[in-house]
Order: sequence, then C-alpha cells, then structure tokens
Amino acid sequence: YNYNHRYWIDFSGSVVNSTKLPEGNRIGFSPTVGLGWLLSAEDFLAGSSMVDHLKLTTSVGILNTDVLIDGYFLYDNVYTAQNWFAWDDNSYSNQRRGSIQGSNPDLFFAKRKEFNVGVEGSLFNRLLWFESTFFITQLDDIPTQRFSQYPNYFSTFVPYTNYNCNQYTGFDLLLNIKRSIGQTRLNLGVNTTFVNSEIKRIDELYSDSYQNRTGKPVDAIFGLESDGFFMNATDIANHPMQAFGNVAPGDIKYLDQNKDNVINERDEVMIGRWIAPFNYALNFSISYKNLTLFAQGTGSVGGNGMRTNDYYWVDGDKKYSDVVLDRWTPSTSNTATHPRLSSLQNSNNHRYSDFWIYSTNRFDIRKVQVSYDLPANALRTTFFRELGVYVMGTNLITLSKNKDILDLNIGTAPQFRYFILGIRSNF
Repeated sequence: YNYNHRYWIDFSGSVVNSTKLPEGNRIGFSPTVGLGWLLSAEDFLAGSSMVDHLKLTTSVGILNTDVLIDGYFLYDNVYTAQNWFAWDDNSYSNQRRGSIQGSNPDLFFAKRKEFNVGVEGSLFNRLLWFESTFFITQLDDIPTQRFSQYPNYFSTFVPYTNYNCNQYTGFDLLLNIKRSIGQTRLNLGVNTTFVNSEIKRIDELYSDSYQNRTGKPVDAIFGLESDGFFMNATDIANHPMQAFGNVAPGDIKYLDQNKDNVINERDEVMIGRWIAPFNYALNFSISYKNLTLFAQGTGSVGGNGMRTNDYYWVDGDKKYSDVVLDRWTPSTSNTATHPRLSSLQNSNNHRYSDFWIYSTNRFDIRKVQVSYDLPANALRTTFFRELGVYVMGTNLITLSKNKDILDLNIGTAPQFRYFILGIRSNF
C-alpha cells in the first residue's frame, strides 16, 4: 500500500513445499512485512538545500526453508547392512542390519528469521549517494542429531530434531560520489560489509567450557596454543605430557589449558576464524571526453587461514620446500621458525595450532581498464553506430603481509593475471 508516495507498507507471503519432510509437515507459510517512509517529502525537509532524497525502510520476515536440511528421509528410521557375524565354527556367516538414525515424524522446516533497517539518500544536488542497511539474520531450527541427550549405546537410534541456531549481525554501506568539471567526469564509490556470526544454540557436550561453540563465531577455528619449541630433554621432562606421539627437541610445545598435565584435544581453544568479517570494495573512474580510466579494488580484514598442505607440513619422504631452510637444529634453536625435520610422520607438529595460522587480510587491485570511444561524428560515414577499444587487466596486484602464502597454490593450477585488448562495436 502506497500513501501519497510518502508512506509504504508491503505484506508478502509464500507457501512452500518440501519432500525432505514427513507427510503432514511438508507445507509451510512464510510471511514478510516491509515499511517505508520518504522523509524528503515531508515539509521539514522539502525545502532543504542539502538533502535531495532521504528514505527509511524496515522489514521483518520468517522464511521456511529446506536448504538447511542436509538430505532426504532424515525424518525416518534408516537401517543399513553392517559387518558380518559368523556361526557354526565360522562355517557360515551373515550380514546384520544396523540402525543409523531414529525417526522423528515432527521434523519441520528450518527458519530464516530476517530483520532489516535501511536508509538511502542523495545529498548536495546529487553529489553524494548513500545506502546503508543494518541486519540481523537468524537461521533457526536447523535439524541435527542431539547425541548429547542420549547414552552412547543409543547413538545409532538418535533422531534428527529442529534445534541448532546461528545468528548473523552486521551492516552494509554504499557511498558514491559523482562530479563533473567541464568535460571531465569523476566517480568514486565505496562498498563495505561487516558481518559478525554467532552460534546461538548447538548440540554439544564438552568437559571444559572454553571448548563450547555456543557464543563463538560460526566459522571459528579451534586448535592448540603453541609455546615455542622444546629445547632439550630437560625441557621435555619438565613439560606436561603431549599425547600426540613421541616428542624430541625442536618439536612444538603446546599450552596445557585445563592444567591436567596432559595436552590433548581437550586443550584446543578458539585460535581464529575462517571468514573475514569485514569486506570492502573501491571503484574509481575518470573520463575526459571519450577517454575513460576505471579501477576497482577489493579487500578483507579479520580472516585467517591455516598452513596445512605439504608445502608446510613436511615429514617422512615428502619433498622439501624452502620453509625448511629455517628449521630447528641445535645450532639454530634461538632463531628457527620451523620445527625440526623428521624421517617419520610427525603427528605432534602437524596439527591445527596457532603456530600454523596466518592472517588473510588483503587488498587486491582487481581490475584496471582504459577505454576510448570514437566520436560520433567520426562514424557518420561508416556503418558503425558505436565503436570503441579498451585495454584491461585483472588480478593485477595483491597487497598483504602474507602475500606469498595467499599467492601460493599447491597441487592445482597457479593463479593468473589476465590482460585483454578488445574492441566494442554497435552496428
């Protein structure tokens, strides 16, 4: 409903169906409501010399979805062939049938709950255009097997239930400046997005509360906290036992988080996050008559990666990379940046820990293009309506503290830069 092109209200609803759900629960109704208010049409802003356009919007909705339901027949009892059993002194054998999951005839859609508040506007005689939205998105009732609610001997009969919940909170912002000075046209744009994720509810059962995933980012990385290298046998003897195989001088030391004098998986804590929460993009163009220069860059801040491939995790008969030049030896014990080498598999060193983590903060010049369009009067005697040429380069430059790591591909094709010369025409 639109009143006087100043106030808007919109109600929408959809009826969805999914064969991933049991009969009787396969249909769901998804309602959404949106409101809009054009402030620049109000009397107190109608004569403003600064504000050209200003609009506020908000919306809320609950969307039923089966995208978060990972498979079919999760609502049903599922059995499969498992193992063999022998009888009559191993003269005969048969397969047995075993349960994989129990049934839940009440399994229903997962829900995507959305809340948005936005503003858009134009200022200073359309010099500056801006858009911004604050949002909260909650993915609720995600099906999971709640093993923490049942004893181990009942684990193969645990049904899927609507339980897990993840929340994403953030904002996006767009700013665009346009200005013309004579025959020169300038354009500068900025796009930013910040998203913070949080696990609101998940089936879990840890002995130590610091390992709980609830309250932490959805993309959290868990691992051990390192504390340098073992220097000698005395250092090893005075340190809590590390339960990842035999250790020797030059191996990574880990912190004992729960102070039980044994370092194992119970000592893993959050050490980073996979996905950068803050992303941004810049674009710039300048045109003079028929000549245009365009450049675009993108960046991200706050994400992490793990150096876990064979280039960094070197042991046994794997080929050496240049990182082993700085390996630990008795003579380099104070300067080494890589653990000792071993002709055997080294499960103590090669596991998730903050020793191998790195920042993925980066800024990339994604695209630069120079184009020239022939003037219309130069095409009057030809069959072309428009004719132009351009030179473009993509993936040109990466600026990052860890550029060498980000640019490295192992076991796959290398990363490429592209240079293109083209002609654009319209007949």
